[in-house]
Amino acid sequence: MAEERRYDLVVFGDEVPGVLAAVAAAREQRRRGRPPRVLLLSPGPVGQGLGGHLVRGRLAYLDRSQIAAPVRQRLGLPTFGDPPALYSEFLREAGVGTIALAPERASAALERLRRAAGVDLLSAAALVGTRLQGNRLEAIELGNGDRFAAGQFIDATVNAQLARAAGAAWRPGFASFGLPDAELAVTVVFETRGLSPARLGQIEAAYHRRFLNPADTEAQGWLLSAAGGDRARAARLRADMGEGSSQPRQFFLGSDYIDVRSPALSVAFHAFRGLPFSLEQAGVLLDKANIARLPDDRLIWNALLFAVDAAEAEACRWPGPGPGPPCSLKRPGCRSGSPASAPQRCRWRRSSTSATPATSAGL
Repeated sequence: MAEERRYDLVVFGDEVPGVLAAVAAAREQRRRGRPPRVLLLSPGPVGQGLGGHLVRGRLAYLDRSQIAAPVRQRLGLPTFGDPPALYSEFLREAGVGTIALAPERASAALERLRRAAGVDLLSAAALVGTRLQGNRLEAIELGNGDRFAAGQFIDATVNAQLARAAGAAWRPGFASFGLPDAELAVTVVFETRGLSPARLGQIEAAYHRRFLNPADTEAQGWLLSAAGGDRARAARLRADMGEGSSQPRQFFLGSDYIDVRSPALSVAFHAFRGLPFSLEQAGVLLDKANIARLPDDRLIWNALLFAVDAAEAEACRWPGPGPGPPCSLKRPGCRSGSPASAPQRCRWRRSSTSATPATSAGL
């Protein structure tokens, strides 16, 4: 049986906030003159990058909240306000200009911050057991037999793996609203290379000319196909492209990002695939894209949506090499009537579920 190792803090999950929390804790311990005793456990394979879904899921287009102009002017704030110092440090280390986060640079930046702070790291950590005293988590066990105790734990997974394993209540889907099977669509992020913004603009403009030209019967047929044969819907799609305005709705080109504002590219995709432009009807939708612009004409697209139910979404959120069945953690922890041989303490209780559920890039 492996010897139990103890830390002051164990962070389970390598999503960016969790990595930064581990770094902040280790830095604070050093500031107080103590050697850092912080462990970062990644359920995913950090050989593919440190940073969870932002890195391995390649979510390169950062969702950054813009502050209203009057508030910025009154308080003297930049566009995105005044983010925490450590997050700002991470963005600088990762080379983020405005929006685009290169996954490789993000992983390298997090790894530099982790090493400099003295945070220990263990990859592909499969959680199989927990130990609680009362309702307090004391230690966890991994699939390889390693056990780690800590004064504090942080769950930095996207689906509360550690919290649920420790007995926290959890509801699937939108059960709080009476919709336990409902879920948000899953986004599969993809990357194109050699397609410059200028060339993409030419392609979009060509589709605009054709879709907004009533005399182009071939293009109108494509549009009607994407509209599922519904002429009223086809008219709405044309209006969304800018029909009747002074010019079509071209995409917005930012310093390191592109915001697609017209459904023209989406209509072309769905017509080519013979699928209606409807997530409900087709099960897949190429939405108006948010695109991160990286050097050398690399574009990372956040646009391709797939309809899933709660069980399928849950399967996608687990770490692993590829698609797999949904996983449901049993409720480990203390039971009433613990044996006398373990006074005031719970025996180890292991989950009976698979340790290699699935992941999907971009959730």
